[in-house]
Amino acid sequence: MKRKTKFYTDSQGRVRYMGSSKQKRSTVHIETAPMTAPRRKKSGSFITNEEGRVIFIGGPNAGGGGVSNYSSEPPSMSEEEFDRIAESMYERDEEEDMAVISASVDDFMNQRDVSYYEDEEKEFLNDMLYQWAQDSNSHYGLVAQLAAKGAFGASLSEYTSGKLDALGIKEPYELAVEYLKYAHNRQNRPMTLYRGHTGQQSRNALESWTSDRDIAEYFAKINGGNVETRTFVPNDILGTYRDGIGISSLSEVVVINR
Repeated sequence: MKRKTKFYTDSQGRVRYMGSSKQKRSTVHIETAPMTAPRRKKSGSFITNEEGRVIFIGGPNAGGGGVSNYSSEPPSMSEEEFDRIAESMYERDEEEDMAVISASVDDFMNQRDVSYYEDEEKEFLNDMLYQWAQDSNSHYGLVAQLAAKGAFGASLSEYTSGKLDALGIKEPYELAVEYLKYAHNRQNRPMTLYRGHTGQQSRNALESWTSDRDIAEYFAKINGGNVETRTFVPNDILGTYRDGIGISSLSEVVVINR
């Protein structure tokens, strides 16, 4: 059964997810859209292709190590397309998303040695993945960011570092690090991904992108920003909503910012 959900833009121009009245868990206000402008590396160069798009050719260390191209363009979708995307995102099958998360956690636990605390560990991982999808700045969202630093040497934003310090969390949780390593490297080919942004936020250890350009166009349009396009190599892709990482209605793909 699909549950109707709502997205809105707050006073700071950030996209929020209001949840639904039938949620089993408490309703939270969350930042759902990829909103960060990528940092341009010194290595590499820009060209204008035959379509007039600015493309980043890259270099040996371009864009987190796995980016083979980069472009930034204003949104071009029509009002009709905008309304269509808005309506499609308001219908989210949350139960299906939670089932995928649970199945991924079960698979991970099944390949580990039996633990006396297995039930608690499963609950922890389910909560971490669920809250990450709802709000990357929630307690467990921050735990996932720190785990990415521990697992992959990813770079935390100054904001996230400050939040973790305020919570007194200094070291990543071993179980979270172990799970992220398990979930990583399921992709076997590069992916071209998109992100609508306002250009007001710094990059973080884990970043949410989308495989659907229309969704990025939607968020760029409502926030007056651009649509970023990047192609990531498999090693820089943590996982997709099909792996239990992210929201299906946003065609979310989570990448690692090293």
